Amino acid sequence: MWTRHGHSVSHRRQASEAEGTREQLTPSRSTLDSNDYDPVADIYDAYVRAEFDLDFFAAEAARADGPVLELMAGTGRVSERLAGAGWDFTCVDLSREMLQVLWRKAPEWEGSARAICADVCDLPLTTRFGLVVIPFHSFAELTDPADQRSAMAEIHRVLLPGGRCICTLHNPVVRARSLTGERELRGTFDLPSGGNVMELWVEASLDAVTRIAESVQTYRILDSSGEMASERVQKVRFALIERPEFEGMARAAGFRVAQLYGDYERGEFVSDESPHMIWILEKPADGGVWG
Repeated sequence: MWTRHGHSVSHRRQASEAEGTREQLTPSRSTLDSNDYDPVADIYDAYVRAEFDLDFFAAEAARADGPVLELMAGTGRVSERLAGAGWDFTCVDLSREMLQVLWRKAPEWEGSARAICADVCDLPLTTRFGLVVIPFHSFAELTDPADQRSAMAEIHRVLLPGGRCICTLHNPVVRARSLTGERELRGTFDLPSGGNVMELWVEASLDAVTRIAESVQTYRILDSSGEMASERVQKVRFALIERPEFEGMARAAGFRVAQLYGDYERGEFVSDESPHMIWILEKPADGGVWG
C-alpha cells in the first residue's frame, strides 16, 4: 500500500517479535513517499468488502510449512480469515491507523498473532516464515523498481528454505483498459455508525511512458437526508508491472517461479484476458538461490 525511500533500520531487526504484539515500530512518513491510508482507515472496511480470494489464500496457508506472513496487510481482510482458521501469522503494514482497525475488529487475535507497523523494503523480522502473501495487487503500489527489488530481497530473506511467496498483481493488459481518466461512481456504501452513507468516486489514468497509474479517489459522506456532510480525497499510485519484468525480478532475488495463475480458481494465465497475475514463488530447499 505504499512506496519507500531508503533509511537505516538495522537496529529494528533486533526488536522483540513476541507473539501477540501490536508492534511499536513506525517508519516516519516524512521519509516516505507513500499512498497514505491513515486518513481513510476508519472507512476502509466499508468499501473494501472483497472475498473472492479468501478461499485461495486459506487453502495456500493450509499447505504452509511454517508461520504465515501477510505483507501490506491493511486492516487484515485476509488475515482475519487466516486467524479464524487458527494459523500462526504476522501482519505487516505501513499504516498504523489501518493496523489499529485490525485490532479493534478482532481483539480475540491477541496472543496468537502479531501486527507490525513497518517497511516491507526493510523488514524488522528475524522470524522465518513458511508462506508470505501480498494480496490485492498491493505490491504494485511500490512504483520505484529499486523498492520492488528491495522488497523481493527481503521476502526471500524472511522465508524458510522451501518456503513460498504469493504475490498478486494486475494483468497490465486488462487493467490498462479501465484507466480512462473518466470520473465514475464505484459504489454507495453504508457506514458503520451514524446512519450515513458514502459515495466512492474514482478517476484513474495511466502514464503511457512510465506505466504508473494514478487514481484520485473521492469519498463523499452523505447524511440521512442525502446532503453531503464531508468529503475526503485520496491519491493512490500503482505500477503496471509486466510479466517478464516481474519474473526477472523474482529470479534475480533467488526465487523459482513455481506457478502463474490468471484467477483465484487457479486458471491458466492468458495475457489478454486474465484479470490477475497470481505468482507462486519458491525459495530453494537448501536456503540459497535458484541458479
